[in-house]
Amino acid sequence: MPFSSDKDFTKANLVNNKGEFTNKYVKKGTKLVVDRRSNREELAGTTKIDMLDNGVLEVFRIKNNKKLFVLRDDLKTQPRQQLIPYTNIMHVRFVNDAYLYNIKGEFADDSWFSSGDTVSVTGLRYIWVPADKKAELFYEVLDSPSSMSNCNFVKASTAKYTFGNHLKPINTAADVTPANIEKI
Repeated sequence: MPFSSDKDFTKANLVNNKGEFTNKYVKKGTKLVVDRRSNREELAGTTKIDMLDNGVLEVFRIKNNKKLFVLRDDLKTQPRQQLIPYTNIMHVRFVNDAYLYNIKGEFADDSWFSSGDTVSVTGLRYIWVPADKKAELFYEVLDSPSSMSNCNFVKASTAKYTFGNHLKPINTAADVTPANIEKI
């Protein structure tokens, strides 16, 4: 039984391009053409999606509609063709091993991503690295393998863009120098 149905189970609730349920429904049995695949986490940019388990996160974009998606479980027949992924998150592939850091520029623990791994990133920022005595550009990863909290940053120099929305840094290298941090 799909979670996205109305109370009579005659209509399926559609999802918007931010991973949220809308007040728009499609009648069960309606033929839909889909052109992209995604999941609610990729649309929302977070792993904190309420009310659904991982099996119900997958969505398909309704063709010629950039903002409406239908849940996989609401489709009677699954798409047979390979669909292009749709995401609001940038994905990178590591060209070198990438160690995890916290927001203070300190090593997280012995967790890292290996060369060739692909990961979703949700932010781009400069962080002062005390060990190197310089500011470096870091990606914030969506799912960190680190056991320590808030240790979800990897050096941008270890990765290359794969697909998704391009990120812009939220600060500059000058913003994170020790002299500027002390002014705050």
